[in-house]
Amino acid sequence: MGFPASKFPRLAAATPEMLQQVMLRVQGRALRWENLDEDIWVGDVLAGRFPK
Repeated sequence: MGFPASKFPRLAAATPEMLQQVMLRVQGRALRWENLDEDIWVGDVLAGRFPK
């Protein structure tokens, strides 16, 4: 699975090294970047729901 980091403000400002520090949480339903304090629900990404 992939999606454009530019769709999420915190991810868009992150370095590639910071983006690599992602973890799966909530039984694989969420992506968590502790270093960026960002959580993204996998279902939202799959449905094309991105922040405005």
